[in-house]
Amino acid sequence: MKCHKVKRLLSRMVAGEVSAELQRAITDHINLCANCRTDYEELKQEQELLLSADVPGLSPYFVTRTIARVQELARKKREAGSWLRLHWLWRFAAGLVVAIGLAVGIVIGTGLGSNGGTSADLAVLNTIPSIEELFAGGE
Repeated sequence: MKCHKVKRLLSRMVAGEVSAELQRAITDHINLCANCRTDYEELKQEQELLLSADVPGLSPYFVTRTIARVQELARKKREAGSWLRLHWLWRFAAGLVVAIGLAVGIVIGTGLGSNGGTSADLAVLNTIPSIEELFAGGE
């Protein structure tokens, strides 16, 4: 086994995360290589130091305060969420009214321009003189 591979696996070996077969291969290499053996010994010392360190205790009210804070944040989010939903509902309703108005306007507009009346109705409208024609004829 090569040094670069052993050095990548040393921390996993110290943590006990390698198979027995791989551990034997690494141990065989460590017994032959002074550099890797030094790295292994340093990692073992670091692990022992970390495991022996005192972990500061938590405040007895830490869990209670944390749960209360999470519940308060959840309540605020629910309140804000209900207002936002109402706000978005009003915006949706206004948009819907505008869209319906546009659709009705388009339908009415296209109906009057193209097929709003029969050709007989249009012929009658063309025979009625316009205001300009009425006033022009009086001179």
